[in-house]
Amino acid sequence: MTRLNHRDRAKLEQQKDAVLTDGQPLGENASVNSEEAVMEWKCFEDKRNRGDWRVEALDFDDEGKVYVAIFSGPNAEDRAEEYAALKNGQESRLRRIAS
Repeated sequence: MTRLNHRDRAKLEQQKDAVLTDGQPLGENASVNSEEAVMEWKCFEDKRNRGDWRVEALDFDDEGKVYVAIFSGPNAEDRAEEYAALKNGQESRLRRIAS
């Protein structure tokens, strides 16, 4: 029974933190520049594992998260470059839609 009480207390604490408060109206929020919001995917050979190719992007808008795809084996470089081009094309499309 004690465990349940601790869980219930934890849930209540989380709910308290999740309560919405009055803030600025949405109209006063800074506008998003679609040029800055787009990630750029870059392709390069892995420094530690020669022959492996990495495709990386840094998302500054989402706490600096890093996205990585690693390609190895036959035609790894070609496949990595193709993937980077595909991802950059998707980002470019999103930029056109947002503007």
